[in-house]
Amino acid sequence: MFMLNVNARKSIILPIITIILGAFFAFVPYNIIKDVLFIFMGIVIIFLNLLPCVINFKLASQNPKYYVNAIFSLLGVILGFLLIFNHGLATSIVIAVYLIIMPLIRISTSDNKTNQLKSELPLFILAAVLLFTPLEAIFRIVLIIFGIILIVIGGVNLILTISYNSKNKKDFDDFNGFKDDSDRPISNKDSIIDAEVKEL
Repeated sequence: MFMLNVNARKSIILPIITIILGAFFAFVPYNIIKDVLFIFMGIVIIFLNLLPCVINFKLASQNPKYYVNAIFSLLGVILGFLLIFNHGLATSIVIAVYLIIMPLIRISTSDNKTNQLKSELPLFILAAVLLFTPLEAIFRIVLIIFGIILIVIGGVNLILTISYNSKNKKDFDDFNGFKDDSDRPISNKDSIIDAEVKEL
């Protein structure tokens, strides 16, 4: 029963988080959302470039051709910090252009272009967000629609999850009740009744 309750609590966490995120995008003022998005995107850009920067600089000590990739990765880290602390229009455009050009260069020079394209998709998405973020009216409408969609999806999933957990709990209780009845020892009174029935 304890495991059933734990699984039920875990299963409703994701719908609740979805509803909270939807409410954030739909109802929180645009300026706050923009600041959070810029900080988040800056952290993502730093995360995606920091490890390649370290690796490329290590490889560059053995092969100078890796210095180009190392410098571009370092530039990405710097731009990530710039995005966190400066949310201006010029910064958005510069970083968005960088996030489009650099993946294209890496894809064109990669031996496995398909896998490289898949790995670069997050940067293309960030670039698109950065380009549309300054268009406040359009971006705000998109955020509201996106937030409402998340709220609806989270609400539906929450209702279905609660209904499913309630049904499972009922089935579990019914099964335990049936098991208890089948395991219950026969009392003396029941024995007497059975004996009277046999005599008849």
